[in-house]
Amino acid sequence: MTTTLADLWHRSGRAARDDRKRLLCLYAVLATPPTLLLAGLVSRLLTGSDLALGGLRRPIDYVVAPVRDAWMHDDVLGALLFVLVAAVFLAVPWGILGGAVARMAAVDLAAGRREAPRDAVAFARRHARGFVGAKTVLWAGALLPAALAMLAALLARLPGALGTAGSVVAVVVVPALALVAVVAGSLGALAAWVAGPTIAAEDSDAFDAVSRVYSYAAAGLPRLLGVRLVFLGGVLLGASWRLLRTVATALVAGIALQAGAGRERFDAWLAALRSVGSGGSVPVGDLLPGLLLAAVAAGLVALWLADLAARVICGRMGAYLWLRQRVDRVPTDRLRTSPAGPVFQDAEAAGFVEVARIGVPTKRPTR
Repeated sequence: MTTTLADLWHRSGRAARDDRKRLLCLYAVLATPPTLLLAGLVSRLLTGSDLALGGLRRPIDYVVAPVRDAWMHDDVLGALLFVLVAAVFLAVPWGILGGAVARMAAVDLAAGRREAPRDAVAFARRHARGFVGAKTVLWAGALLPAALAMLAALLARLPGALGTAGSVVAVVVVPALALVAVVAGSLGALAAWVAGPTIAAEDSDAFDAVSRVYSYAAAGLPRLLGVRLVFLGGVLLGASWRLLRTVATALVAGIALQAGAGRERFDAWLAALRSVGSGGSVPVGDLLPGLLLAAVAAGLVALWLADLAARVICGRMGAYLWLRQRVDRVPTDRLRTSPAGPVFQDAEAAGFVEVARIGVPTKRPTR
């Protein structure tokens, strides 16, 4: 069955308006901040830097600090290490939970039925190595050549004749590695989104996912980019409307709080929040409402991000199904699923037939 691009575009938008998909994406969004904090902690351990646990009171600064400090101290390798660690760590929650949402979207768009979240999560857990491994390989494909190029450039710092020979080697090797990093990074930025839908729709592994990223890019990069932009437009259209509602809700709530509690009390709550980050002492009467206010604001943002993530995943699945139809000539309603248990064949398919059908007597002849 041939499905038009417009049909998949509309069906992807409808599939994203599923609260079960949004709930799984919300779990992934809530898991992102502690995952980034853990990545910052691990990257500090790997580089031998100070853990600076006191900076956890300012979580955004704690996450950004490894990259900022490494860049300011001319330690680009340290910055790349943090990016790679953060990418690998984030691939775990988004690989499993995002993979479950991708499977639900694949079943919805291809088979026209709703997959139970429990079954989708079980599918994602069975393919966790594929979802996580594909993301890790694609990130490493861009970051490792860049890191090797920087290591090769260090040869020029050797003293004397060794430095001269190292400079010659660096001038030859670094551009080649830089080219590999640019090609891998650009293809990953344009086509890496194909990996997740491949595993969700084809019931495959990381090797197939990464291979299909490059094969679809080779089959027509402008077409791949065009399809992605078409579905991205639908994602932004739906997410922008929800963002306007979120901003309007926060604005009306803020005006109502200031009008009811008073401007001075409202400013005291905000000052209490700022004091928490700087380590100052604040009255409990101002701190508790301030923390609740921050929690409500963070909840509104998290709900919008969950809706955005659900729309992105469903849009990617719709774009993938259309590309698969154009490149591989596979109908969009075909969905591969491994059997949950062993496959049993009937007797005839297994090679057994009735004895009477092959002309062998079933009882001893009489004399």
